[in-house]
Amino acid sequence: MYDASIEPSVTSVEEQQRRAWLKNGFFLLWAFGFIAIMALVGMRNGPQITLVAWLIFFGVLFAIFYNPRYGVYCLLGFTLVSDIAMLYWYPFVKNFSSEESIFFVSNALIFNPVELCIVLTAVSWLARMWFVERKLEFTTGPLFWPVLVFIIFITLGLAVGIVRGGNLNIALWETRAIYCLPALLFFVTNLIKTKEQLITLFWCAIIALFVKSIAASIYVATVLNFAIGSVDRIAEHAMSIQFNSIIVLTVATLLFKGPMSWRIVLPLMVPTLMLGILGNNRRSGFIALGLALFFVMLILYFDNRKLFAIITPPLAVFCIVYLAVFWNSSGPVSLPVNAVRSVLGQANERDASSNLYRELENANTMFTIQQAPLTGVGFGRKFYIIAPMADISFFVFWEYITHNSMLWIWMKAGVGAFLAMIYMISWSLMMGARVIRTMPNGELRTIAVGATMYILMHFVFGYVDMCWDTASMVYIGSVMGMINILPQIAAQPAATEG
Repeated sequence: MYDASIEPSVTSVEEQQRRAWLKNGFFLLWAFGFIAIMALVGMRNGPQITLVAWLIFFGVLFAIFYNPRYGVYCLLGFTLVSDIAMLYWYPFVKNFSSEESIFFVSNALIFNPVELCIVLTAVSWLARMWFVERKLEFTTGPLFWPVLVFIIFITLGLAVGIVRGGNLNIALWETRAIYCLPALLFFVTNLIKTKEQLITLFWCAIIALFVKSIAASIYVATVLNFAIGSVDRIAEHAMSIQFNSIIVLTVATLLFKGPMSWRIVLPLMVPTLMLGILGNNRRSGFIALGLALFFVMLILYFDNRKLFAIITPPLAVFCIVYLAVFWNSSGPVSLPVNAVRSVLGQANERDASSNLYRELENANTMFTIQQAPLTGVGFGRKFYIIAPMADISFFVFWEYITHNSMLWIWMKAGVGAFLAMIYMISWSLMMGARVIRTMPNGELRTIAVGATMYILMHFVFGYVDMCWDTASMVYIGSVMGMINILPQIAAQPAATEG
């Protein structure tokens, strides 16, 4: 923890009242001014959906300046709703220069609302400490240093790519999302103080992903006419593991006595989440979900062996019967079975084609790594293609970003970045396991299980699929921050949210 006092003397009551009056007056003036401007725009141009969106966004900015903790809630919630494939118009992760975004302003504004909110949350937080609390105080936690080392190597990879003639614009597109990880880790570690605030933060993820699952279900019903499996996917690859995280959280809530509101609400969300998972049809997502549920049951074995003995036999029978019945089926219900068959070397035609592409891509990745194993080729530079692959040129960065997100880090930023990433993942999972074992049964253990299992699923998924996008980094940074602060929250006496 870093603590630097700005002013040793205690601020008087009159001074505190004056600052509060100035703060409230400033926010009221800003709010009335903004409402007046929006009203004039509405009167001039008529009612527009973009006007409503801008009103919401400026409300977010207002909330961030009112209390930086609200910035953490907004960052996680509004980012997880996004999907560049299914919700192409949704603006939160798109640059203000993206013409398809409803927040399009100018081609010159090459940053997005997520990045703006991260900067403003940091400014609001620092201003609050400087002017209100009169001291600078930062908490790092055990996961801060592994993440910092990883980010240092990513920055070195960015420098190497630029120095070696890489495309600066592409290099920034490759790396900018990764910097969201340490930002959210640091924000959650320092701004989330109580159990109630932690539950609220997870609620933001739950609500956001449920909203996206509704959009996915509508897409499956109206566009695909419930012909699940008729398209390669309906959304971004990582949407599957994001939905998985709420499925796992639902199971953990029921097994470990999570918040009563979660026990009531989460099971009701499962149908739309499952429909979205099936519609997106990511084999790695099914495997990651199965692995996470296996570890949840393993945790239950050590936590409550009586309940484990009651649940496990019928669950095992169900899984065996399900695999036997749908082993040779091609319907939507058999998609998880197809994932298992693919792992065992019995992939269908579609999956075999996908496997071949990844094998060729991995061969190209390994050849590229061998050309610069210590430093990597650098971000912004293409990887070498010695084994021709199928044409996926519709993906703009197909010559820069590979499906194997683990080897991609080595290929781009060198062996140091790869080892730092492995250390970061291992330390996060180890800390998560430790927190699970030490948390009391109830809300905190449920959160610990949900956060740790998402980290596990994210990087299992990343072994065969792309996982360094903005939404994934905001989510993974948030759950790492949760693990970082759970011991401190568990150790404090019961507190109410201020």
